[in-house]
Amino acid sequence: MEENMKQTMENAKALAGAVHDIAYATAHPMVTEVIETQVQLTARVVELEEDMASAEGNMKNLMEMTDKALESIRVDLHSAVVEMNNPDDERQAKHEKRTNRLEEQMTQLIELLGQAAHLE
Repeated sequence: MEENMKQTMENAKALAGAVHDIAYATAHPMVTEVIETQVQLTARVVELEEDMASAEGNMKNLMEMTDKALESIRVDLHSAVVEMNNPDDERQAKHEKRTNRLEEQMTQLIELLGQAAHLE
C-alpha cells in the first residue's frame, strides 16, 4: 500500500509537472505577446500625445499670426479711410489751384461772351 501511495504521489508530481510545462509552453508566448503589444501601444499613445501637443502649439501660433495679420489689415484700412477722408495738404492745394484757375477761366469766358453780346 505504501508503495502504491508512493507511486501515486510520483505520478501526481509528474502530472503536475506536465501540466505546468504545457501551461507554460502555451501561456508564456501569449502573455509575452500581450506584454509586447501593450508596450507598443503605450509607445504609440505617447507619440500621439506628443503630436497633439505639437499640433496644438502650431494652431496657437497660426491663430496668433492670423490675429496679428488681421490687426495689421485693420490698421492699414483705417489709415486708408482716414487718408481718403482727409486729403493731404499738397493734394488739397492742387485742387484749390485747379478750382481757382477754372473760376478765372469761367470769368474770362463770361467777359468774352458779354463783349461778344455787346458787339452784336
